[in-house]
Amino acid sequence: MVELVFSESACGALRFAQGIGGNYSGGASAVYAVGGGESGKELDEARRRLKEDEERCRNAEPLPKNEVLWINAALSFGDIGGRLWDGCKAAIKELCASSDATAAGAVIDAESAEKQRNAALERAAANAARLAERAKASEDIRIWAEPSPDGMCALLLAAEIINGTNAAVSVVPLTWTAGKYRGWGEVPVYMHSDAARHALPVEKDNIVAMAEEWRRLTEENAPLRAYVNGRVISVGEDFYDSVIMRHITDKPDTAGRVITRVLESLNVRAELILYRIKRMAESGRITADGVIGYGTVIRRA
Repeated sequence: MVELVFSESACGALRFAQGIGGNYSGGASAVYAVGGGESGKELDEARRRLKEDEERCRNAEPLPKNEVLWINAALSFGDIGGRLWDGCKAAIKELCASSDATAAGAVIDAESAEKQRNAALERAAANAARLAERAKASEDIRIWAEPSPDGMCALLLAAEIINGTNAAVSVVPLTWTAGKYRGWGEVPVYMHSDAARHALPVEKDNIVAMAEEWRRLTEENAPLRAYVNGRVISVGEDFYDSVIMRHITDKPDTAGRVITRVLESLNVRAELILYRIKRMAESGRITADGVIGYGTVIRRA
């Protein structure tokens, strides 16, 4: 069986989940970051949670050691109508241009960051090719779906890759977690085996329908794709602007804090929200104290 996920963090979580159980020796549970200002009580609470997670990992059933593949390429943004991975590379470069700016407005090692992103894209493309190989070999494929625009676009792409093969496909819906998590990379690893038991079979007719949906999206090739009412639709680039503007007032605030509030209601990339803030600053709808970055102070114009 092949396990298919739609983020590197989800890939890491599933691989960790394959190594838990009675022989588990640590490393797969949540790591609680501290910044030096926490009280002794907060540190004690973090240690307590960590100890509880370690114990849950030792007592949990591990996932089978199947091959884990991931596809994550900002497929909801930019050009998908031509050479897919070239379009993804251009889209991610544009999305991340603003997030490469520090709070002081200085640019970090953009060349190094771009190389890392391109390497990740190359891995995603290789995983897509590997998925095609395994599907043609009639391997079982279990997909860990995520209800985000990128995740659902990747699901449709996967269906297009699998379509026409004899692979048996099932989907583990993130809705099984009752809305507590935004993606499988956030789900505690000791929960994955239980989640796997909730996998739902996907009929070949549904694979065909999803593949057709992906082809429709590539033909429309809109600047942005959104996940609305259970379906991926083509939308304008400014689709999320009204939601973003609700969190920007005439009082100064950092872009990072605005993005944090926006992401409480939108399951999209933080880079996309920052990108739209940059565009709104360029159009004069908001003002910004310097080059747009997460630490830039912004307000309504």
